[in-house]
Amino acid sequence: MCNFHVLCNLLLIYICKLHWNRIAPWSFLMQCLEKPNCTLTDLDISDNPLFYTSNNSGSATVAGADIRTGLGKNHSLLRIDLSNVGFEPSQMVPVLGGLGKNSIMMRICLNGILLDEPSCLQLANALVSSKLLSTVELRHARMGPKGGGLVLGMIEKICNRLTKVDLAGNNIGSYSILPLSRCLTNPECRIMTLDVSNNKLESDGGTYIAKALMRNSSVTDLDMSSNSLTLRVAEFMSDALRGLYEGGRKVSDTKIRKICLSENPSIGPLGAKVLMLAAANDTTEHVELANIGGSAQVAKIVALVLRRVTVPWYHLDISNNDSFRGGLNPIFWSLRHNNRLRVLKLRNNKAGSLFGAYPENSFFYAETVTT
Repeated sequence: MCNFHVLCNLLLIYICKLHWNRIAPWSFLMQCLEKPNCTLTDLDISDNPLFYTSNNSGSATVAGADIRTGLGKNHSLLRIDLSNVGFEPSQMVPVLGGLGKNSIMMRICLNGILLDEPSCLQLANALVSSKLLSTVELRHARMGPKGGGLVLGMIEKICNRLTKVDLAGNNIGSYSILPLSRCLTNPECRIMTLDVSNNKLESDGGTYIAKALMRNSSVTDLDMSSNSLTLRVAEFMSDALRGLYEGGRKVSDTKIRKICLSENPSIGPLGAKVLMLAAANDTTEHVELANIGGSAQVAKIVALVLRRVTVPWYHLDISNNDSFRGGLNPIFWSLRHNNRLRVLKLRNNKAGSLFGAYPENSFFYAETVTT
């Protein structure tokens, strides 16, 4: 083995981080990956401007081809991060082709990489060829309904392998999300962390996912924020938070420990109320319901829940919900009886300057005692 490859393996074994180094000779690194005695298992070259073409930095097209060759011949790499390298979709096609030849990849991270239909098709092939794949991160890839449908169709087929799926910011839409809803109802589904935020799901798409979660027993962390969700979605989601039912009988509690439905103001006061009541279960610990059209009444429900010793909330965000002083003061009073909550976010709730006024505290205390 030449001195260069000895140096590569000594310096880059297990973790290789090259953030913002503007390294030009990518072919050298890829030559290292090609060698049968390469020992790299984790490669992170995110945030490097591979898209930039000049005499000093090389060619983006050549970089993509080199990466394809390196990945296609490598037999040690388990995790790769190519986020925010600036490749165009056409430049990603050969890279994804290289990934398709690697059968032992466990984590693929392509956040911030634009993917069109041809590149999504190539990605779908790469997903199915990676027999050990457990984590897929594709945040802000802008796949759209068609490209997203291709990728989700393959995710449906390999849902028994995946534990984390991050598809935030891809504008997948209401109907192209259907393969994911079918995936969630599959008894073999192993997905634990699911992020479909900012995907224009709206009422129909959100309902598909919420109904699927009613029959799912694997998801523990869920993010559906910024999707124009409605009261209808909130009602089905509240059912999912109450536990798993079969034949009208509850067979298990919900598995959802973290839920984020923030930035969905169309949920409205009634939807916010049913969600808050459903989230007050024995399992859910992390609750983010900021800007969902809540009201002071929802805040008072929060205050009552904070007094329950069986509710394990440690993170709560109900910012931007017009709780006003009448809603927040009861929460402040209830905090005196709560020793579990660690993070409380109440920004922009129009409370004014008077918090915890004595008459209001006394009134709330009397009200809770008699309820």
